[in-house]
Amino acid sequence: MEEISASIEFDKRLYVQDIRARRRNARMLAEQGIISEVRCGGIRRGLIRCKPRSRRTFTFSRALRDIHMNVEARLRELVGEAAGRLHTARSRNDQVGPTFGFM
Repeated sequence: MEEISASIEFDKRLYVQDIRARRRNARMLAEQGIISEVRCGGIRRGLIRCKPRSRRTFTFSRALRDIHMNVEARLRELVGEAAGRLHTARSRNDQVGPTFGFM
C-alpha cells in the first residue's frame, strides 16, 4: 500500500506552503476560541522551527505518506500533543486546497 498511497516524493516540494497553511489554521482556531492563545503561539513557533533552512535538512519519511503527515510528525517532536490540535475543524480538503493554492 505504501507504494501506491505515498505522495511524499511529489509533495515534499510543498513543505513551505503546508507550514504556512498550518500556521494560518492555528491562528483561526485561536480566534474561534477552539485553542488558547498560548497553545496557538506554541504551535506557530513550532511550525517556524519545522521550516528548515533548506529542503535537505528536513527528513521526509515515505512511511508517513504525504507532506501533511511529515510536517505533523516533526511538529509533534517539537511541541508534543498540541500538534494534534491542528486537525480540529479541518478536513483533508482544507489541507490540500491552501497548500496547492486552490483556496
